[in-house]
Amino acid sequence: RIMKKVKVALVAGAMITALAACEKGNATGSRMGNNNAVNASASAVTTYTDVSVVQEIFPELEGIESVEYEVIKHGGDDPRSVPGPTDYVYQGDIVLTEEAANTIAGSYEWQDYDTDISFEAVTERSGDYKLDGHFTQDILKKTYSGKVWFNEADKTILFRAGTL
Repeated sequence: RIMKKVKVALVAGAMITALAACEKGNATGSRMGNNNAVNASASAVTTYTDVSVVQEIFPELEGIESVEYEVIKHGGDDPRSVPGPTDYVYQGDIVLTEEAANTIAGSYEWQDYDTDISFEAVTERSGDYKLDGHFTQDILKKTYSGKVWFNEADKTILFRAGTL
């Protein structure tokens, strides 16, 4: 009879501990959800100006004068999710030298194409951006997929490229 009372007490204690852990997990989960929303708007996306990163994505692109880009991380943030690869999307703009812009302008058949890119932190650029899929293929590293738009007048490229 004493053993039965001990077992009941142990089971009850284990249940209380489990419930407390669940409540703590729920509180943490709801805080994480709120924090993710705050982080997404406050600091999830930062702008960068490191030309070497853009040169890694576009190894065949010459004449880069300056860059501004953001990195968006997809997957891998939620500790409750199944572990797996994390994909990164790089998007931003590249300012070219005049010589590079002139060479690019004359080397491809540019078509009118709306830019389907929306920046979270990079300064928006407007203008007459055009697309040529061959240009994208020629300059984009083969382990990335994406699109590249070119504005001859501003000597700028808009890009969105993600890891495969």
